[in-house]
Parts: sequence; C-alpha cells; structure tokens
Amino acid sequence: MHSVKQKASIVNHFLLLVALIVASCQAQEEMLLVVSVSRHGARTPNVIMPFNASGSEQFKNTSNLLAHGFFQHSEIGKRARQRYINEFKFLSTNYDSSQIFGIATDKERTQLSLLGQFYGLYPNNTSPVKDWVSAGNNNTGYKFTNLTAAENLITRLSDSSCPLFKAVQNVVLASAPYTETKSGYYKQYKSDLEKMINWNNITQLNFEDACWYMYYAKDNSDLSLNFTTTPLSKSYCGAIVNMAMYELCRGLDIQWQLVSYEYLSQLLEFTQYLNGSKTTVDQLPTFWKYYKKNNQNNNKTLPKYMIYTSHQEVLLPLFKGLGWDVLKEPLVASALYVEFYKDYSTVIPQTKVRVFFNDTPTAEGIKVPVNGKIESFSLQDFGTFLEKQLSSFQFKNSVADVCTNTAFNYGGSFYPAEEWKSKMVDLYPGLGSSSKYLAISLFAGLSALFSILY
Repeated sequence: MHSVKQKASIVNHFLLLVALIVASCQAQEEMLLVVSVSRHGARTPNVIMPFNASGSEQFKNTSNLLAHGFFQHSEIGKRARQRYINEFKFLSTNYDSSQIFGIATDKERTQLSLLGQFYGLYPNNTSPVKDWVSAGNNNTGYKFTNLTAAENLITRLSDSSCPLFKAVQNVVLASAPYTETKSGYYKQYKSDLEKMINWNNITQLNFEDACWYMYYAKDNSDLSLNFTTTPLSKSYCGAIVNMAMYELCRGLDIQWQLVSYEYLSQLLEFTQYLNGSKTTVDQLPTFWKYYKKNNQNNNKTLPKYMIYTSHQEVLLPLFKGLGWDVLKEPLVASALYVEFYKDYSTVIPQTKVRVFFNDTPTAEGIKVPVNGKIESFSLQDFGTFLEKQLSSFQFKNSVADVCTNTAFNYGGSFYPAEEWKSKMVDLYPGLGSSSKYLAISLFAGLSALFSILY
C-alpha cells in the first residue's frame, strides 16, 4: 500500500510528465501566422417586442452589441493570450500594433466585439473597461480598421460594395424554395406560437420578428420573457432564423462564392508569402488594399495575427469555401481559425496549415474538414487547394470586377427546398410535430387510407 505522501508524489510526477509532453509538442511547432474570423457577440434584435417580464432588463436599442457580447469576445481574447502568448510565445507579452491586424465592419457590434478581443488579449493596454462603449475611440489603446460598407468585400458584402450580391439576394427572396419553405414553417407553427405568446392572428412578419426576438433573448442572461419557451418553439424559431442563411449565402452557389472570394484569396497570398514567392505585403493585393488603410509607417512586413470580426452570413460561406458544407448559422462569438506553423517533428521541418472552429468562446476547437481532410495540410497542398477552389468559381476576374455587373450571367439552381427542409429536421428536432401540422398529417393519412379501402 502506498502512503498518502507516496500517492501525492506519484500524482505530481504524472502531472509533470503531462506538462513535459505538452511542452515538447509545442517546442516541435513554431507558430508563423494566424488568421481568425469571428461572429460578433450577443446583440439586441432588429425589432423590440412586448415580451419582457415586468421589471426585467430590457433591450434598450436595436442591432447593437450587448455587454455580454463584449465579454464573450474578451473570453476569445483571453484564450488567444493563453495560446499565442503564454504557450507558443508567438506574440509579444506587451501589445505591439505591428503584430496584429484587426478588421471590423461598419456595424458597431463588430467593432465592439473586436475591442473585446483586444481587451482579453492585452487587458493592461487600455483604459478601464467602462470605456469600451467608445468603439474606435483613440483612447482604447488598440489599433484596428473599421471598413465602410462601400469598400468591404471581405467581412461583409452589401448593396454598396457589391450590387450583384444584392441583386442575387433579391432573386433568392422571390424564389419558390425560399418563400414556400418559410411560409410552411409559419403555417405549421402559427397556432402554437399564438398560444405561447398570447398573440392572436399573428402575421408571418410578426411571427418572424417574434422568433428573432426569442433568438437574441436567449443570449441575454439579464432578460426574462413573459412566457415560457418550449423545445418546439426553439426548433421552429431556429429554422425560421436559419432561413437567413438560405437568403444570404446558400440559396444559390454564386452567393457563397462572392462572399468567400477575398478571404480565400488572402489565404492564398499568405501561403505565397510564407513560401517565399512574395516577400513584402504590398505584393499581396487583396490583403494590402485593407492593410495600407491604417499602416501609417508603411510597414511592408506581414503582421502575425489577423483578427476579423464579422457576421453569421459571412462565416457560413467561408466554411463552404474551405470545403466544409455546413447549413446551420454559426453562433454568436464563434470563431474560425487558420494557423500556419513550422513542424519540427520531422527530419526536414515542414510548414503546415491547420483549420479549426470554436463554436463558443470556451469550446474546444473542432477540426474543420478542409476539402474533406481534417488533418493538417502542407503549405504547398493548402495553396494548391485554394487555387483549385478559386478557379472553380463562376467568375474568373476579381470579385471587385464582377460585383459591379448586376447583369452577370451566373448559373446553378436554387438549393432544393425538400433537401433543405430535411436537413433542418436534423438540425432542429421537432420540426413538423406542431399540433396543427400533426392534425393535417393525420387527416391526410386517414383520407389516403379510406381511399384505399373504399
């Protein structure tokens, strides 16, 4: 029998062994470049509705970041600090603006989310956190770029930056697969929702607004509703919310191709920089056009860490662009990472690439199956994949050129409605099980049975 002291010694030796193994693995890798794209944190809805319990915290405005959303991103920053500063010794201990390049969209919720990441990464570089509301304020101590809607072709396309994108969206909005699927959810769950929220004769538009309100309310721990949600309400409203992915990025293939083009192009440029075929960042046109906006010292060296804060309708096309066919909207404060690193575990060190996705700020990374492969790529193979993927797009010139051509003859058919609905059942259990839907299905089944018998 081992004494208590001996057992403690064994445990300590085991923990030391684990630490040495982890340190050994890290010593065999040298981080070279990291590119992250994240969805903004928890936010307020587009429409304020009368669903708050008396005395509870209210949504005070529309479409803006909640304080909780800021702290979600500070958790992302803390995790990055642990990985890239403490473990890999990749970034400097103190904030160095030349090492990090941040991009936010023109929306305040992405700007404040980016500030949250900076705050978590370098908490001692800024004024007290109470000042975080001043997005882009020079007193924050952090340097990043807020892109206007008109110039942004990488973290959010709009009608001003890409008229073609808006034209395609309008086509999808008017399509039968989109309208019939959405109205089907409304008809199936309308009566159940009316009872739950005490709203008679609810229109489809109000139905959708109610679902979005509940969707955003679940991310606000200080807000309580004056009704109790059910698993079925979460499924139907989840499916309604997820129709935004059909509308904005998966209804037609040209949508995800337009959105992911510059992201994939930047990754390709980074592989060229790391393999030595490009030596200064001004030789990377897709990256340089954004980097030079806030590059007061005309620095021609590539930053180490790219932090892009964006939206759900951007992350999903990036997954598809990397060969990962996902249909469910990414959660708030989820993040996609591409790490370029030197692997010293082989006789001849190799530069490799790995891609992973954190579903929440504290979740373990999910290995992204890039082109069906979840293990690391060699730098050369990753570059070859990106070249092949970009060459398969429906447009061969830059996205900036095709975006201005609303008459561009894009091909392809709409994502099939039945296939979409089938996959939504897998993602949102309970779809098709509302009381009204079951009654209709039972009536149809009995009618079919009687027609056979008689």
